[in-house]
Amino acid sequence: MPACELQCSDVFDERRFFSETIAILRALLASTATSDTEYSILFDVQVDNTYIPFYRYFITECDGTRVIYDVEIDGVTPYTPIGSVTPELPVFEETIVSHILGVTADYAIPTGFIQGSLAVESGTADFDGVTFPTGSSLHLPPMSFNGIDRYYPELNITNVTGKVLVHYNTRV
Repeated sequence: MPACELQCSDVFDERRFFSETIAILRALLASTATSDTEYSILFDVQVDNTYIPFYRYFITECDGTRVIYDVEIDGVTPYTPIGSVTPELPVFEETIVSHILGVTADYAIPTGFIQGSLAVESGTADFDGVTFPTGSSLHLPPMSFNGIDRYYPELNITNVTGKVLVHYNTRV
């Protein structure tokens, strides 16, 4: 038989080629299957209308099992919500509080205020241990971290010896 003639076994078998290719692709896909991880930033709204942002992870394992777990905004520390959970930043109504303090009138700006100011018109006043003389003022601007509002802790005004103006905003 001349060398240019083909044997029947040398003929391309299209069905065999495709079935072997499909088997190889299936094996590759099975060996490279990984879990899928998605996350959302959620907000845990507390009873006092403050909120705590946290991450909620949704993991789909290779076998299809779905696992959900929550972590603090650091992405590592486990977190358990205690308030109501919402996917959107809560919108609160702001309240502006103003006080004029007279001699010996101590005052505490409550925890959770978002911005404030103090002006000493006469005498002196201690603001969390720092003495402010006549004519001095202090502005506490709104704070945020990664676009999320932060709240100030309670701040105390004591030892007032004159007239002090206090303004602060809270959310209700």
